Amino acid sequence: MARFEIDMITLSNNEDGKKVLSALKEVLAKHGYVTYADLLNLCDLKCTYKDTKIIWTDLSEATVREYEDRYILKMPAPVSIVNV
Repeated sequence: MARFEIDMITLSNNEDGKKVLSALKEVLAKHGYVTYADLLNLCDLKCTYKDTKIIWTDLSEATVREYEDRYILKMPAPVSIVNV
């Protein structure tokens, strides 16, 4: 399976990052997985069809980290449903 690298998603503050992670965890609890498209939508970023094929089934290592004057979402390695 090909390895997929997540683009760095930056946020202006820690609270926004916590809200995104909380929403992702709600989707994960409901569906058993969360997609890269879900993440992009929650960050008001454009997604493509292939983004719906990249998933996480565990977000226990997902964090929000301060980086210079902004915050980044540090996500664990995703699992790809199809080779993208």
